[in-house]
Amino acid sequence: SGLVEYVALRGYVVAPPLHAEHMSELLDARKVVETAALGRAFRDQDALLADLEEAHRSHSEVLSRIDESGSEDYTLLNEHFRADWAFHQAFFAHAENRYLRTMVENLSTYTHRMRQTWSGGPETFDGHIAHHEHGMILEKVRQHNHDGALNALRAHLDGVLARSLTGVESRSEREGQAPVTKG
Repeated sequence: SGLVEYVALRGYVVAPPLHAEHMSELLDARKVVETAALGRAFRDQDALLADLEEAHRSHSEVLSRIDESGSEDYTLLNEHFRADWAFHQAFFAHAENRYLRTMVENLSTYTHRMRQTWSGGPETFDGHIAHHEHGMILEKVRQHNHDGALNALRAHLDGVLARSLTGVESRSEREGQAPVTKG
C-alpha cells in the first residue's frame, strides 16, 4: 500500500511523506476518478443528495468537536479524515461501478500519506476550508447542476493540492531542506 518501506539494514519503516510531484500526480488521478464517479452518481440524484448531506453534516459535527477541544487531538483528527473521505465516498457509492471503487480504494492509501503534511501542526489543518468546498459541491448537486458539481469538485481538489504543497514547503523549511518541487 506504500505506507511502509523496507530499508536495507534497518528493516521496515514508515514511508516518508509524499513529495510535491507525487502529490500533483495523486490529485490529478483523483480528479479523473472522482469526477467520473460523481458524474455517474447523478443517475440517482435524490439518493446521492441524501448521502452527501449526511456526510457533510457529520463532517461539520467533527469539526465543531475539533474547535471545542482546542488541542492537537489525533483521535479527532482521524475522525475528521474519515468524515472528509466519507463525503467523497458517496460519489462512488452511487456511481455503481466496481472498478471506480477499486481505483479510489488504492488512491485512498496515498491520500492518507499525503495528509502527513498536517504533521507540521494546526497551521496546516484545512478541515474548515475543505468542508466549505464540499458545501459548494453539495449546493450544485442540490441545484441539479451536474457540470457545476463537477467544476466545484475539481476546484476542491485543486485547493487540496495547493494547500498540501504549502504544507510540504513549510515542513521543508522547518527541517532546513530545500522543498522538492515538480520540475
